[in-house]
Amino acid sequence: MPDEYRSKLVKFIEMHGNSELMGVLPERDWILRAPTLQRKLALTAKIQDEVGHAQLIYRVVEDLGKPRSASLDDLVSGKSKFHNVFHYPTKT
Repeated sequence: MPDEYRSKLVKFIEMHGNSELMGVLPERDWILRAPTLQRKLALTAKIQDEVGHAQLIYRVVEDLGKPRSASLDDLVSGKSKFHNVFHYPTKT
């Protein structure tokens, strides 16, 4: 695979993984608001599922040559991006 193509592919796939991971942040606030234990558990399972998606996607990025730790460091530092649709306030 050409290096330029690999680099762009890593960036694109990494953004998907970042979006999966960052997407759970607003959802976690709803756990305590869930009316029953069953709904709290269901929401927790959904969040766990999304984090699992991020982990799988980061593994693909790792297979393409970028370590998962580097992907997470870039996310925390703001070097890599994610879809910000998850960070709009939700009216309750």
